[in-house]
Amino acid sequence: MLPLELKVIKTYSLEKSESINKKLSDSARTTVENNRHVLHKIIEIIVLCAKQNIPLRGHTEETSNFYAILTAFAQNDEILSEHIASAQYNAKYTSPDIQNELNDSCAEQVKERILSDCRNCPYFAIIVDEATDKSTKEQLSFCVRFVDNKGTVREEFLGFVLCASVKEIELCTNIMSFLQEADLDVLKVRAQCYDGASNMSGKYRGVQALVRERSPHANYAHCKAHCLNLALVHSSNIPCVRTMMSTVQDISFLFDYSAKRLAAFVDELSRDATNKEEMEQRTKLRTLCETRWSSRADALATFRNAFPVVVHSLETLNDDGDNKAGQYLAGILCFEFIIALIVAEHVLSSTVALTNLLQKEDNDLLHAIGEAKVVIQLMNNERNDPKVWGALYEKATNAPRNLI
Repeated sequence: MLPLELKVIKTYSLEKSESINKKLSDSARTTVENNRHVLHKIIEIIVLCAKQNIPLRGHTEETSNFYAILTAFAQNDEILSEHIASAQYNAKYTSPDIQNELNDSCAEQVKERILSDCRNCPYFAIIVDEATDKSTKEQLSFCVRFVDNKGTVREEFLGFVLCASVKEIELCTNIMSFLQEADLDVLKVRAQCYDGASNMSGKYRGVQALVRERSPHANYAHCKAHCLNLALVHSSNIPCVRTMMSTVQDISFLFDYSAKRLAAFVDELSRDATNKEEMEQRTKLRTLCETRWSSRADALATFRNAFPVVVHSLETLNDDGDNKAGQYLAGILCFEFIIALIVAEHVLSSTVALTNLLQKEDNDLLHAIGEAKVVIQLMNNERNDPKVWGALYEKATNAPRNLI
């Protein structure tokens, strides 16, 4: 047995050791908690910027959106403020590399959650489209459509796939590889949706045919909103309508890209309270979208409502020696232009609601067909109704009179 003195010394040493260890442990725990708190706030800022679709970077780190929001957060957060002020340069977690890593980690978390929900469903559909990005690289956008466990129809974007070629077999290989990497069973695919390009929709060697060889129940559907868009393109291929739309686009650009011409338009609009109200407080004409023709209904409606303002603006510019304004003025005062504008705007406006419906996530094929039949019936009825065409003709003939 140890003498009493040695027992006392040993007990004292143990108590002192435990006290030091506890202090070290508490300090380490506090450091970890503070670091996690700071990291959590940084992730919140990155997610906020992503939700608001604003860039993290700026011309310098101090002028970036990320740093500005971080500084604002720190004003009401002592731990974050202390971290920004005293943390070592290589341990601030605010560098662009760290931002990118956290951004990628958040994206992976979101993607994995989507994939988990999709894997738990008995069936799903794939929606794929290929396009050339700004850096002239071919890529596929890949989406899935499924009904989750709560009965909600969801369409979710999963990512882009770079393509070495747009040949059918290459695109099919990319789709299969993406499904395999995502751990999605290709035999669960019940529908595949692409555009109508021959390499995608080909009956025998198109992508849809190659996919069906691997998943026999994957029925192909040409995007119905795209089908409607193509129908509008072909139905508007009449010379007078093409000329009218080209003129509307040119005049929109005329006012949009010249400060002097836009000033003349805004000045004329400020004098016309009625047309300003009809334009819904807009101060510019809308340009025509090259790909989404249904949106042209709104652009044509804006131009029609602003027609007197456009004419008077072009007259003012023409009097100031603007020859181009004079040419456009003569073009839009022709009855052929006016009647084409009135009729095209009326027809396109009938398809806007259907276009919006076809792009809804919870829409199904039967509902889409039913609503399409309603629009077709409406147009057939109007085609055979003299009153409709009489009203459009009267509106066209009254347009020049309203200028007086």
